[in-house]
Amino acid sequence: MASVEAGAMALHGTHRGKPVVLTIDGSEFCARLKDQLWVKIPAELVLDAVMHGSALTVSMLAPPPRRLSYQHIISHEQWSRRHKQKIIQSLRLYSITLEVTASDSPAFVDALFKAAYPRTTPHRRVLVLCNPQSGQGHGKSMLDIVVKPVLRCAGCAMTVIETNEPAHAYRECQTLTLSDYDVLACVGGDGTLHEVINGLASRSDVAQAIKLPLAPIPCGSGNGLYVSLHGAENGFMYYLACLNVIKGVPHVHELMTITQDAHDLNTDAWPYTLRGQTADGREYAQYYSFMSQTIGIMADLDIGTESWRFMGDVRFVLGYLLYAIRNRPCHADVDVFFGERGTVSLDEMRKGSDAASRSKETERPVPSMPHALRCGSVLDPISLATTPYDPSMPDSALSRNEWMRLPMPLSFVYTGKVPYVARTLMAFPYAHPQDGFIDVVVQDQRVSFCKKLAATTRGEKGSHIHDPGMHYMKIQALRITPHNRSARHRYISIDGEKAPYAPFQAELSELYMTLLSLDDDEWRAPSLRPPMLDAAAT
Repeated sequence: MASVEAGAMALHGTHRGKPVVLTIDGSEFCARLKDQLWVKIPAELVLDAVMHGSALTVSMLAPPPRRLSYQHIISHEQWSRRHKQKIIQSLRLYSITLEVTASDSPAFVDALFKAAYPRTTPHRRVLVLCNPQSGQGHGKSMLDIVVKPVLRCAGCAMTVIETNEPAHAYRECQTLTLSDYDVLACVGGDGTLHEVINGLASRSDVAQAIKLPLAPIPCGSGNGLYVSLHGAENGFMYYLACLNVIKGVPHVHELMTITQDAHDLNTDAWPYTLRGQTADGREYAQYYSFMSQTIGIMADLDIGTESWRFMGDVRFVLGYLLYAIRNRPCHADVDVFFGERGTVSLDEMRKGSDAASRSKETERPVPSMPHALRCGSVLDPISLATTPYDPSMPDSALSRNEWMRLPMPLSFVYTGKVPYVARTLMAFPYAHPQDGFIDVVVQDQRVSFCKKLAATTRGEKGSHIHDPGMHYMKIQALRITPHNRSARHRYISIDGEKAPYAPFQAELSELYMTLLSLDDDEWRAPSLRPPMLDAAAT
């Protein structure tokens, strides 16, 4: 029977002949077997409840039973601090089936759904795009072992497409029927998501396409976007990723527009079709980036270590050590445009990121000219300030209406829109998807090898931005022009994908993507202090 007990709703039944009581108390779901606690989890971890005649089946994510107690327990406090709780990594799919006789059991099921889905609706229609070869080649196994069973138990209607060649996901997103789906889940790495975003952005109905919510399921080497959403502790937590597909809440994630000379793009390896023309008739290619662009050491270790994918994200650390020992300079002109609000003040960056976190946007007005360029294309001339950028400059000395050149020799230039680019590297600790900036980190090539080595120990927490020779800024646009375009083993990496080694320009775009997340403060900026302050506090 169903009943209300001390503010909690209860349902009595039997499991294999033994008495069971299910209760919903606020946002908590419990099951007691023979008066002993069996399951106690936040209701948010309940996926579905289905009646088949007199049998009720409740599907959920829960940790394995505690040793000797057979209890599946996770507290609200542990769930609320899931970014730092290792118990979240143990979540697995479970179901409870019990016989019930109460005529009002549907009322219990309705109450359970209200507690389990307070901000979203159940039984989403999900398009799953899977790159079976992503990362270490286990995208297919994760699809079959985790993704399909979890979404099926949550009552989701699934359409699954497995990619079989480069640009397959891009082409699928150009032609899919948007009204058929509530969510697009990407089983793969950041490169798969890069194709998806550009496929949606190239559609004629781009204004509607960018509103289709996206959710990454991490099977790549870096998985920067996923780690930024769910924390480094849960960098490869597939069950949490599936829960995000099922219950995630949409928010706006700003994109960056990339332009390159159309003649520099190989249409087979880089198939994006958007084109524009300068005033004098030259054609440029235009596409979009959601995570990062880099040249120098960071691009070399990303693209140059592709054959090390079997190592997982450890390859990035080893690659950095290898290329730091080689200490090759990044021969390129680097020009940045700060605009009215750009900054080099770390304090202002932290305040701005916190402010953006407090005013989270779920939707924005769609721009009337979605592909318009604010700062022109890479082929257009730029106006350079007479005074080049100097790391000692305060914000008041920055040029606001002209571009500024970085005159120092550089080891790398790294730009991004998310804090993490891999589980072991919080490259842009003050990045935020809605703050209206592109974050840039550059490293002076003259820094000693020992200091570069120290950056590997500090990058995981983002405190490398205080290292000598490391310069961090927030800008509106950036142009990189490599000097020797025929150089061997030199790379440009965009969202972890190899791009043509040719001049490119990145600027904050009018377009955005809609991304799912499980709560509203996943982009909270860390409170980072310079090393001397940390030592004094210790």
